[in-house]
Amino acid sequence: MALEMPRQSNYQVAIDKAWSQLDGRNAGDLVRLGAEQAGRLQGVWRLDVLGDSFEIDIPERRMALAGQGGGAVEISAAWGILVLHYLLAEVPVPAPTGLVSFEQIPEARAYSAPYRGRVIERFCHTVGRSCETFVSAAQALGGQRVAGGDCAMRLLVFPRVPVTIVWYAGDDEFSPGATFLYEDVVSSVLVTEDIVVASERLVSRLCGKPW
Repeated sequence: MALEMPRQSNYQVAIDKAWSQLDGRNAGDLVRLGAEQAGRLQGVWRLDVLGDSFEIDIPERRMALAGQGGGAVEISAAWGILVLHYLLAEVPVPAPTGLVSFEQIPEARAYSAPYRGRVIERFCHTVGRSCETFVSAAQALGGQRVAGGDCAMRLLVFPRVPVTIVWYAGDDEFSPGATFLYEDVVSSVLVTEDIVVASERLVSRLCGKPW
């Protein structure tokens, strides 16, 4: 099953729907998802995303990367939809009991081909070509080194969505490989398609692409 990127008009429909659903959400629910109120501003929230901070203005339906170059920086529609969907997750999020690969996530089979190409293969052909480049890129996004494979890094895409990337060195016969691991409750926070897009956006950020 091919995972098609929505057209711009479809993005706008999805964004408008998500903003409408977020309007009036209980503040305690947002706090449970790791968001913090931005000072005394009513309805304005901050959310940590891969080492940066997003400012979400619910009444004005605006979202931007805060604190860059003395002013806010607009973010892409893809990240905007992911953030809104994340902030609409049901709470409380269940306590995780372990890590799972993408293939172990419910309904993942339908997305296996685009996930493999747009996440794993892209990672291995770019920033994942060596442990050094991978670790350096991950640390720039606030990643922490953990045990696993030949090297592994844990990154917080969102406060309740950590992703552990386990990297394996290649040899004369095989190229380097990687596995992305998620908490086993990730489907309680994001639907499967959003997990694919979040993983793809994570690889883009590791490659130094803008928000």
